[in-house]
Amino acid sequence: MADSPVRWGILGTGGIEVDRGFRAPGTVTLIPRKGDPVRVESVRVGRGLRDEAVEVAGRLAGGEAESPLMPPDETILIMETLGTVLAQVRGNR
Repeated sequence: MADSPVRWGILGTGGIEVDRGFRAPGTVTLIPRKGDPVRVESVRVGRGLRDEAVEVAGRLAGGEAESPLMPPDETILIMETLGTVLAQVRGNR
């Protein structure tokens, strides 16, 4: 639950730089391969994962067990990818 002063980013042919606050960042900078970076301010409501909780509540209230925004197969794929990354990190220590 600690708030870290660390920034993080994802880089590829372009990039995303996220200011502090992993669960609910206040600012995200989109860094295109060509052109100027675009800084996007977000409106913080709560302490993070609010949108996810609203989605779950709405789906459950409608009698649905899953969301087309994040189907179970996609969740499993993400978890498998994170498991692979973790195994690689542990193997490089």
